[in-house]
Amino acid sequence: MANFLLIHGAWHGGWCWKKLVPLLEEHGHTVNSIDLPSHGSDRTSRLRVTLDVYGQAITTAAESVEGPVIAVGHSMGGLAISYAAEKEALPISKLIYLSAILPVKGENIRNLIVRDRESKVITGMRYALHRAGASVRRDMARELFYNDCEEKDANWAISNLCIQPGRPLLQRMKLARQRFRDLPRVYIKCLQDKVLSPAFQQAMCEAGEFDQVISMNTSHSPFLSSPSELAHHLHQASH
Repeated sequence: MANFLLIHGAWHGGWCWKKLVPLLEEHGHTVNSIDLPSHGSDRTSRLRVTLDVYGQAITTAAESVEGPVIAVGHSMGGLAISYAAEKEALPISKLIYLSAILPVKGENIRNLIVRDRESKVITGMRYALHRAGASVRRDMARELFYNDCEEKDANWAISNLCIQPGRPLLQRMKLARQRFRDLPRVYIKCLQDKVLSPAFQQAMCEAGEFDQVISMNTSHSPFLSSPSELAHHLHQASH
């Protein structure tokens, strides 16, 4: 069985995986989820958070597990696990991108999202993205992230959203090392996604040379709306 390391996306925390974790454990897997710095219960100042800081948090979590890990990155978490995977000695055996961003030409997340004409995330921000960060408009959060979730799950998730540190979304990143290229990679597309449009996700798939591409007919948050199906796909991808 596999060791899964679950990395959440922007505005979220490790709390978002609460439905998925026990289902993966029922398959016999070991599962770890963390709060990236300044997310969830972590109190790191947003002004201190960079891709390096995210990468170090993932490195620490991966090194605390016996044996290699499968890193799962959701949304912005795709950027974070990609950054961590560039480290030669990190015990990551596979990368799984869940409706996630994969930078391949030195872009930053902000520029990529702006190019996604169907994405609603820019209009869903409460104030413009800058180094201090950006929050999500509560009146748009359900449509953005949880459009197919039960109301109680959506309300609970919205109540836990945090301000997203800005610097990781503004930093440019280019994946250059052979270490990253050699790792097996899987992409899971979410076909009802309002944050990253299906067309944008398909472009990520084509640019990233993935070993496997899986589609789910869900919103941006299948870990809440379809956790059993997501656990099944992750279990299959772990082999």
